[in-house]
Parts: sequence; C-alpha cells; structure tokens
Amino acid sequence: MKRKDWFGTGVAFLIAGAAVFAADPVKKEDPIEIAEEITSVTTYTMASPRAFLMGVPIEGADDLAMIGAAENFTRANGTLEIPVNTRVFFSLSQETEGVWQQGTYGTIETAMTVQWFQAAAEDECEACVSAGLRDDSDQTGKGDDAASCPWTTIGTDGARDTRTGPSLGYTKIAVPVEFTQVGTYCVRAIVSTSVRSSYLRSPEPENPTTKQEAPAQSSEGLLASDTDVVLVTVRVLAATAKPQGALTSDPQVLYTAPMPNTSQTKAKADEDTRKDSGALSLSGPGVFFGSREPAYAIAL
Repeated sequence: MKRKDWFGTGVAFLIAGAAVFAADPVKKEDPIEIAEEITSVTTYTMASPRAFLMGVPIEGADDLAMIGAAENFTRANGTLEIPVNTRVFFSLSQETEGVWQQGTYGTIETAMTVQWFQAAAEDECEACVSAGLRDDSDQTGKGDDAASCPWTTIGTDGARDTRTGPSLGYTKIAVPVEFTQVGTYCVRAIVSTSVRSSYLRSPEPENPTTKQEAPAQSSEGLLASDTDVVLVTVRVLAATAKPQGALTSDPQVLYTAPMPNTSQTKAKADEDTRKDSGALSLSGPGVFFGSREPAYAIAL
C-alpha cells in the first residue's frame, strides 16, 4: 500500500473514533445534581420545658396523692437570618428537665415536632402558624388551610421515662434542618410536655348520695400537660450577605434571671420569726428551678 493510502486510512480511523466519543450518552442539557456542601451550623432553641411530680399526704391514709406540673417556657415567635447552606438544629433548651420528688412514681415526657414550608412572602408564616392543628371548637376551613399552608413534617424528637423519686432527669432534643436555597421559610415547632402517674391518687370527694367517702383509686392519670406552637421565619440569604442571626431572645433569657442577694439584710428584732409550718406551697414556675442533686441526676 502506498504511503498516501496509509495516511488516508489513518485519517478515516481518527474521524470514526471522534464520532464514537461524540456520541456521549449523557446529554449536555441534562444537569448533574451535586449535593450542596453545608458550610455553617447553628442552633435555635424553641423552648425550655420543665416537668414536676410530687406527692402529698392523704388525710387518714399512709398513701400519697400524686400531683404534677408541666410548662414549656416557649420562645417568642421570631425571625432567624442565616447564610445559604446552613444546617440549623431546632432544639429544646439544655435546661430541659423532669423532677420526681421523694415518694413519687410516674412518667414524664416531652417531645417536639418540627414542620416547614417555603413561603413567597414573610407574612405567610404568621398567617399559617395555626393552620392544620386540631381545634375541636373550629372545624371550618381545614381544607383551605392545608392548601394555602403546606406544612411538611421534617421530624420529631423527644424523651420519656418512668421513675420512682427522688430523681432528676435531663435530656437533649433537636431536629436538624438544612437550608440550601436562598428564600424565606416558615418553620414551626409543636412542643408538648406531660406528667402521668399510675400510682395512688387523691380519693374522690364525698358522695352526696351515700354520704360516704369514695375509696382511693389507682389509674393511669394525666396529671398535667402543656402544648405550645413556636413559629420561626427563616430568611436564607446569599453567601455574600451578612445575616443577623436570631432576632428574638433565647427562652432562658426570658424566664430566668438572677435573684437579688440578701446576705447583707439584717432582720429586725420585732420582725415575725415564726418557723415554717410545714404546709405545702406551690407558687408559679419556681417549683421547677431546684438545686441539682448529682446522686439523682440521670438522663431521660
């Protein structure tokens, strides 16, 4: 074969090879999705629940009646500004705790469900904060709410334990959400805390028919519960912007504050110095803020 024939044959093979490589099965117009890299992580505390179980003596009996209290101590509805590609842990406070006093037996539970949707305008978040939640007193417009407020559940986290007191329980609860696109998002947390006891409870009041006291009964009773909804409007900004972060105070700032020191206060001679009578007194949320006893402090 002549030199020019070899040269022509080589060129033909090169053209054929180029045609094969050109027939790439991946079309140029088909985008290849690449997972966005999370570049920032932050925590947003929704509430700081406390639950409390204690026993009080039953007159004329050796048993204790169980009483309970539950309070979520929620954060005010607010706004959070973050850069794009941020993971936010919507959480309950590290101060979340349950208290079982001496002689008690029961169950303390707390849980948080986080839902979200992307909004076209910020005012949608406030308008949709209660949409889709069960309300037996008002069953109208539920279908419209679902259509205009498309809440989607991201996840639920919680803790529950049944114990005999004295004991102090604590827990860590959080639901992570990743924001990988610029925009406005509505996020709400449904926080619930409850106290139950199957232990002996207070006897029924006097029976007006027989004039006899009804016997004490044991049952799985709901002693206390609290359910709240906390709304957050999340502004996800471009990476070049400077977000302000959380624009509302942490619940611990709202509900806890130092008490004035009274060590320099001197009692007057004529001041009433009667000793405590021992009567039970519960006043507001203060029952939740006792000293931690390391011997009884274990996780829920």
